[in-house]
Amino acid sequence: MNAVFRHLAVRLWTTAFLGSLTSLVLLPWWQRAAGVRWLPFAVGVLLVLLFLAAGWSMNRLGRFFLTRMMHEAAAWDRAGMKAEARAAFERSVAVFDSFWFSNRQRREQSRQLTARMSRFYISQPDLGGRERALVQQHLHRHPRDEDFALAWLNWLRGVETPLAAEQETVDRIQEASFGNTKIRQSLLDFYLAHGRTDFNALQTYERIWLDQALQDPDQIQSIARLLLGEGRLGDWILAIYLQAYETGLTDSLAGIVAGADKLAARLSVSPVS
Repeated sequence: MNAVFRHLAVRLWTTAFLGSLTSLVLLPWWQRAAGVRWLPFAVGVLLVLLFLAAGWSMNRLGRFFLTRMMHEAAAWDRAGMKAEARAAFERSVAVFDSFWFSNRQRREQSRQLTARMSRFYISQPDLGGRERALVQQHLHRHPRDEDFALAWLNWLRGVETPLAAEQETVDRIQEASFGNTKIRQSLLDFYLAHGRTDFNALQTYERIWLDQALQDPDQIQSIARLLLGEGRLGDWILAIYLQAYETGLTDSLAGIVAGADKLAARLSVSPVS
């Protein structure tokens, strides 16, 4: 918000300065041509045009500087010079946070800069707190960025305790990009690693099972243990218990018995004639 105020302040001062100089040249000519009566109208039109021109020029210059910095950062990154690339991105942030951009342009340039920086940071071996938050925020806004989402999910699997905001972003990716087979598998690994049995996690387990994409015995047993721990029953859950039992998880027998009893009770209810 401070950058927007700085942008407006610079535009106003620029308008006032250029307006004063332009008025010295044009207004005497206008006064001779149209008289004093229309002089305030001419001044108003002149100031509005100068204000718009100042904003357009500042946005163009800001885009030029920002694009130049991002291209420089990408060049350093391709050359394997990570420290120089990081420094170039920091200069890009400085340009973005300066007075160059109007509010609308800041929103547009923010998406581009955040995407570039997120891809750079996710390729690093370690993420600091600020970089980690930036990557998460980008994916939260753009969960359909599937290649980047997959890279982030693979990184997040190595995090012992994900942040609450990161858990929410995982769920947004699940809702937006579940059709991607690789993302679906990464989601399954993440939910199992953190023992999740909420709606999004259960939906993931069920859909993968029904799509016959769940083949790993260890994953089948892990899902069965989670569901047994909460006493969950259902047709697809009973099928998982049966498969887990066949792969050696004897504890799932209790779930099979409970599921079979529930199924028998349901079948024994005759329709009202």
